[in-house]
Amino acid sequence: MRQTYFLLMQLMMVVLCVFPGSLLGQKGIQITQEQLMQYKWYPDIYEEDEGEFSFWTYSRTQEIDTVYYNDGALEVYSVRYYLSDKADTTFDESKVGKVSKGYFVITESAYKTIPALAYEILELTDEKMVIRHVTPGMSSYMSKMILYAIPKNAKNAPLHKSAWSLKLDLVNPTGKLDNQSYFMATLKNESDTIDYIVMRRPSEHSVLWAIYDTANDTCQFRRECFFDFNIKSVYTIKPHEELKIRLHLSISPVEFLNGVLPYNSELTRKIKRVRIMVKDLYFLPQSATLSWTINQGLQHADVYSNWLEIDGEEFYRIFRGKSMSD
Repeated sequence: MRQTYFLLMQLMMVVLCVFPGSLLGQKGIQITQEQLMQYKWYPDIYEEDEGEFSFWTYSRTQEIDTVYYNDGALEVYSVRYYLSDKADTTFDESKVGKVSKGYFVITESAYKTIPALAYEILELTDEKMVIRHVTPGMSSYMSKMILYAIPKNAKNAPLHKSAWSLKLDLVNPTGKLDNQSYFMATLKNESDTIDYIVMRRPSEHSVLWAIYDTANDTCQFRRECFFDFNIKSVYTIKPHEELKIRLHLSISPVEFLNGVLPYNSELTRKIKRVRIMVKDLYFLPQSATLSWTINQGLQHADVYSNWLEIDGEEFYRIFRGKSMSD
């Protein structure tokens, strides 16, 4: 079903609900690209139990449809577009990114028999956009759709500022630093009442970064994804619940397992303290309603751990296969 989603979305623009007669004679208005690009647009076509929702966004050259599914998946579809003063029947590539205003949005078509899709802008405000599909051969439907305007920066709502904490510990099972030692990362939901979910997305997110302090500098290195989405695609973390992730002392040069310190590197010898960061941790309250999700968007945060004092020289000796007495 998801593979045919974009075709269905374009078809929906033809067969969606017909508005009352008072709107049938409504004339289009001229808009600018800046108005389209100012918001995320939520199409009012979904039932509450449908298991998905989407946002439309616009760049200067693309109309982008981002679809979220209840199982945590996300898919992105895009087509080129341009603005026009008339309902073009063919797609004029030379106008893409070149025309800054118009009465119609012209997009590439996913149908082989239809060269282009056109819809007329009937209304565009800070609250909504109303469009009417006017593609020749389909215009008898005169179908209209409402898309509600969501500020693009809504995802930066302050909810996430105290949502998470991250702790880094060094664990020595034998009582001393050796090749059985490892780091433990503890991600905690700091909320008193909210269950948070972290879900798989196609774009990279929740990536572990290691940050080192040496005598002369601070540096950071990218590791792998903090969560193992091969085990499950959605993690649910309850209020005050802790998710513990075991991290190797260093990233493996063979298996590329998640680790903290550089492997067998002169840099390791210089490290005085270390911390980790989970960058772009995307999450939602498990009980989020569709309206909450629309207004807030997926929350995201960069979550930093405490600094952990270490002796880089000792770790270097372990990585070189030497004991502390050597």
